[in-house]
Amino acid sequence: MKTKWILGSFLLFSAIISSQAQTIEIMEKQFENAPIRDLAIETYLRDNQLFDVKVSPEGIYYIKSKANPEGKKVNANDYVTVHYTGKLLSERIFDSSIQRGEPITFKIGIGQVIQGWDKGIPLFLTGEKGTIFIPNNLAYGDSEVGGVIPANSPLIFDIEVLETMDNATYMEHQKVLQQKIQAEAEARIAKQGAIDKSIIEQYAKDHHLKLQYLPSGLAYYMTEEGKGAQVKVGSIAVVHYTGKLLDGTKFDSSKDRNQPFNVSVGSNRVIQGWEQGLPLFKAGGKGTLIIPSTLGYGERGAGGVIAPNSVLIFDIEVLEVK
Repeated sequence: MKTKWILGSFLLFSAIISSQAQTIEIMEKQFENAPIRDLAIETYLRDNQLFDVKVSPEGIYYIKSKANPEGKKVNANDYVTVHYTGKLLSERIFDSSIQRGEPITFKIGIGQVIQGWDKGIPLFLTGEKGTIFIPNNLAYGDSEVGGVIPANSPLIFDIEVLETMDNATYMEHQKVLQQKIQAEAEARIAKQGAIDKSIIEQYAKDHHLKLQYLPSGLAYYMTEEGKGAQVKVGSIAVVHYTGKLLDGTKFDSSKDRNQPFNVSVGSNRVIQGWEQGLPLFKAGGKGTLIIPSTLGYGERGAGGVIAPNSVLIFDIEVLEVK
């Protein structure tokens, strides 16, 4: 009984060895038929016993770990969306969309990515996963990249093809996406505008100010009416100003620099609060603009001094209108 067990194990072991040898032989024949061989990649594949590798006519070595026969083919000039992790043959990771939590979308065949991607990604259908091994001549060649990819490095990319779209479909998709983004931004602005209005009204009450408002939400009051030319779109207003936060913190002042500021009104080189507020003045006029964040620096803030969604106060003096 023991002899039979030993014999059976030996036969099974022999069968495994024979099958593995046949697989290696098939792989070696593929290597022989490759138009351009990369010995470093082939050594890596043998050392890691990755025997199910295939080689494309362009010289891309690849393995599919998840097939999807029902997936869509990636065609030239398609926009394709891919998750990936990039590695050197040492297994060192140099980039990963998965770690960032955001896949990459690019157009196939126009040089937006390395040749190895342009030629390797179309080997997969949407919904498929696998690995492409890119010879250095289809990667970055003799260039060193970013201090992380040495010159003449073959590259490994674990990939998942998520989606592919032709040009017309992609453009329509982008149009819908931009409309959605715009709608969401407008909703945020409207919400913030209501918050800003409440803040400005409370500030006016606390400081006993009688404010006037533009439909946009810009608040203002005049301390001295000008007698010169009216500021209008297309004119250049020469102004002195002091910018403050609601708590009185001064963040900028032309007076401190003793250098008036020239504003080409209507050129959108200043915040919208200024674009809308300066035409309220005449030369020689003085007043104060209280600017909602939506007409100031919005959600971004500015310079590490102006926090996001900050209402701003500008004391304005128009010296000249050109």
